[in-house]
Amino acid sequence: MTINSKQLDRSSPTTSFASCGHQRLILLPKSGHRLRCCRCKKILPPETSRLRFCPSCYATDGFRQYTFMETNIIDVSFARYRCEDCGMMIHAR
Repeated sequence: MTINSKQLDRSSPTTSFASCGHQRLILLPKSGHRLRCCRCKKILPPETSRLRFCPSCYATDGFRQYTFMETNIIDVSFARYRCEDCGMMIHAR
């Protein structure tokens, strides 16, 4: 396996994630529109919107709640950062 000079450059996006120290982070903006369950009032993360039912209601009592309202409330439970050196996305709580 050969390694070219571009792979050794820390500013290159091809640098492996393990070798990066993630010293230069950029806070990414939050998305504006989120879904909020009409039953438990929890704001769903964007990645759970493909389920079409509220995972919180289902985990609590097995009820599949399909009624949601669209909201622009920001979920402050985590922040997303991107490393400028390697491009890795970091979720921080």
